[in-house]
This record gives sequence, structure tokens and C-alpha cells, in this order.
Amino acid sequence: MVAKAASSSGSFPMDIADPVDFPENTKAPGLRALDSALRCPICGELFDGPVTLVCGHCFCSLCIRQTLSQKQACPTCRKPDVNEGHLRVNTSMEEAVSAWKDGRAFVLQMIADREAAATNPPLSKKRKLSEVVESDTLGVAELPTSSSGELQSDGMCACPLCGKSVKMRMINEHIDRQCEDPVEKPIRSSKAQWQDILGPKSQATVRGKGKGKTSRDPDEDEPLPKKSYGVLKDKQIRELLQEYDLPTHGDRNTLINRHTQWVTLFNANLDKSEKFRQSIESLRKDLHQWETQQQKPKLKQEIQDPIEYQRQQRSEFDRLVAAARPKYSTPQDTQEHTQDRGAPPSRESDVIVLDND
Repeated sequence: MVAKAASSSGSFPMDIADPVDFPENTKAPGLRALDSALRCPICGELFDGPVTLVCGHCFCSLCIRQTLSQKQACPTCRKPDVNEGHLRVNTSMEEAVSAWKDGRAFVLQMIADREAAATNPPLSKKRKLSEVVESDTLGVAELPTSSSGELQSDGMCACPLCGKSVKMRMINEHIDRQCEDPVEKPIRSSKAQWQDILGPKSQATVRGKGKGKTSRDPDEDEPLPKKSYGVLKDKQIRELLQEYDLPTHGDRNTLINRHTQWVTLFNANLDKSEKFRQSIESLRKDLHQWETQQQKPKLKQEIQDPIEYQRQQRSEFDRLVAAARPKYSTPQDTQEHTQDRGAPPSRESDVIVLDND
């Protein structure tokens, strides 16, 4: 399965998404185990749409659905008779993974800073107080005295230029703007923000006979049922694909595999919280990528002709057969082999002749 999760705090180059990023337990207790516990046992990535089986083990929804389609048993404890009907969405795990993605790189950076500080200890000599006072007073304008220059209890201070009360952490930015108040941006709705992130194609998809919709289709929140393809005609399978604007080319097996994978992707996406779900357009791209990977080995088999391949490789087959047959050594070969091993050659005086009489 393709890689899934990447930390949202991408400013730190140390985040390579693996539990061994963290030091051993003696140096950073629990961090490596925590990162490992938040990963899917199947794909090894941080949980994406985590679901739990009746045995209590947790997996990515897409990973476990694809696994159960091949063998209906828990991949961890091998509990039998497990199917997709036993899957339960694990919302708490999803929220924990989301928070860990936001803070993982930051924790790694803190560990790196601590190790750097340990290898480079601060200077032992302290500067004299008179030098500090003298250097601090050079080239620094005096702040207003009395109550206007004192820090207030709520973290506010007076600007030395305009005298306005400004938060201490914003004083530098306030001076850089030449004491002008920042222009507040209008607060946008959460729906508008998600539309900007997902793009215009995430609002609605073209379904059925091409009728556009301006709002989210309620059917997109309902899981797709599995179909009995044995009783469906090719035309009916193509109609199922057309409902989500999916390709309809290919033979019957291609159509069935395409719709089966689409149902798996669609239902796995619904196991995520709404704010973590992919758009329909993104699911189509995942389906196209999956289908491309499935077709690669088939193209290789279609190019190779078995009869022609045997004819071209006949000499190689004969050589392997000859090498596999047992070899019978001659006396001369035996003598040469003995000499090669360092044994002295036989002499005529060493030969014993038996008299027939």
C-alpha cells in the first residue's frame, strides 16, 4: 500500500516517519513505543481512518478491508470468522493520531536541541555586571518613565514611539508597522475554508445522467453495498460505475475489479471523521493509481509468448538439464582428481600383482 501520512509540521527536516527517529527508551522513555502504537500493523504508517475489530486490534480501514477480502481473519491474532461487518470506527484513535502528526516533528526538534546543548555546554565564565550594563545602555533609547513605561499585569506595555498599550510579544511587530494597527481579516466560515483546501471539485460530483448538484449528496455519507456480480449484466455494472463518473471501458473482469476496489475505497473513506475524509475526485485518483499498478504485471505476461520463449531459451534449458544429470568419473579423471588434492601418484613398485596360480 502506498505511503499515507506526512506530518503537518513539515518545517523540521528530521521527520522521516519511523519509530526509530526517537532515541532509545533510556534516553527518551515512551516516545518510540508511542509512535509505534499509533501505526497500522499492516502498512506500518500512522493510522488513516482507524477501525477496530471485535478482538480489539486496530488497523487502517483501507488496509483491513483489502486484507479481509483475501482472508477473513485478524492479521494480528488470527481470530477467524472476521468480516467487514465487525469493523468499528475508532474516533479517539483518529484524534490522537492527528494530534501526534502536529506535534511529532516538534518533539523531534526539541530532542535534537537538547542533544546539541549537551554536546556544546555554555561558557563557564560570566560577564561582569558592569560590562552588561554598559553594553545595554549604548545606543538604546530611554523608555518613558513612570506608569507609562512599566509592564502591566496582563502582559501589556507602552510603545516607546506612540505610547499605545501593546502586548509585549507584539511590540516589535507594532514598531515595524510604524505603529499602525493591523488590518483584521474577516472570519470565514469553516465550510468556506474546507472548500479552499479541497478545491471546487469537492463540492459535488456529477452522477447519474450528468445532473450537477450544488450541495453535498446525502448518499455520499452512506456506505456502498457489495454487489453480486454473478447476476449482473455488463451493462448494469457499467451503470454502477457511471454513478460516480468512473471509467467504463474494459472486459467484464476489469469492470468487476474496478467497482470492487471503488466500494472498498469509498467505504474506507467513510470510516474517517468528516474533516479527514478525501474528496470524491481524490478517491478517483487513488482508484486510477491502483488500476495502473494492477495492469503492469499483466502487460508483461501478454508480451511474452511461452512457445517462443521456450524456443529462444532451449540452449539454456539443455545446459541446465545436463548440469543436473549425475556424472560418472573415469579412472583417469579419478587419478587427476587425486593428484589435485595433493595425494602422491602411484608407482610401479607399489603395484601388487596377484598370481592366478
